[in-house]
Formats: sequence, structure tokens, C-alpha cells
Amino acid sequence: WQAVPRATSYKLKYRAAGAENWQLADDQITDTRYTLESLKEATKYEVHAITNGPGGSSGPTAPVPFETLAGILQAPQLIAGDTTSDSALISWQAVPRAQSYKLTYKAAGSEKWLQAGGKISDTHFTLSGLKPGTVYFAKGVAIGPAGTSEASQEVKFKTEPLPPPDAPGPPNPLIAPPDNITETSVSLT
Repeated sequence: WQAVPRATSYKLKYRAAGAENWQLADDQITDTRYTLESLKEATKYEVHAITNGPGGSSGPTAPVPFETLAGILQAPQLIAGDTTSDSALISWQAVPRAQSYKLTYKAAGSEKWLQAGGKISDTHFTLSGLKPGTVYFAKGVAIGPAGTSEASQEVKFKTEPLPPPDAPGPPNPLIAPPDNITETSVSLT
């Protein structure tokens, strides 16, 4: 701000937008610059200044609104866990400041990424309806107050193949009746 003639110092107050009470940042500022610190990220605030001088203090300036920036979200680090013939568990560690996650997946050789479950609030998701014995890739993003992270690295997994069909059991009982036996053959029943 610009220096005020006859000012001896400045008082700076701030508050979160919509808050009733102002907080004192400093009441003996002698420069025309000041850095407010320890604010919450991605938060709207208001600030105003008061001039102190030999004859007293001025009234406050009109509140000046500002919003702190949000930190950059890290991409989640996906881990492929338990798989079955038609499902796979994908999990990750919580990302600081993330409010939700979005997970996409595709079968190997496919160009089309499919979204899984909309916005996911947990740190795991079970993909279902997958094809048996198929290689898949999954990737995810973290979603926070100021936007979306970069996509994670793809994680590769393979669903379990279907088990082989059960082999039939032996016929029961197998009988060779004496009247069905000849010198060179037998008729079994």
C-alpha cells in the first residue's frame, strides 16, 4: 500500500470470509508491506488496515478480499491387490488434502479407459465385471478443493483364469456279464 503522511505505524487485521471477528496480524507495522502467514490454503479471507499517527488512529480501510491458493495434490500411488476371475482390488495411500478419488481402467490392447464408481471417498475400490484371465491397467487421480492431481502411474494386474471344468467321474458300476463275453470280445454294461 502507499504510505500515509504523518503515519507512525499501521495496524493490520484479517478474518476468514464470513467470520464475525477480525484477528490482529500486527499493530506496529512500520513498512508498507506485510506478509500474513499461517493461513489455511484454499480459503477466502478479508484484510483491512488502520493508520496510527500522533493524533490517534484512522478508521479501517474497506475490506480487501483474497483467497489463498491450494497446494498441488500428489497423484495416488495405486496398488493392485486381490484378484478373482472377474474382480480386482485396487488400493492406495490417502493423499493429503484430497477429498475424493477417480479411478479408471482398461483391458490390455484397448484404447478406451472406463471410469470406476464415480468419485470414490475411500482409499480402495474393487473393480468388478472383469473378464477372466485378462490383463488390465488402472490409473487414478486425487480430487481436492482446488482441482485434480496429475494421473497416477498405471498399475498392471491380471484376473484369474476360470478353473477347468470338473472332470466326469468313472461310470458306476461297470459290468461284464458272463453271457456277453466271447472268445475275442466283451460287451460291457
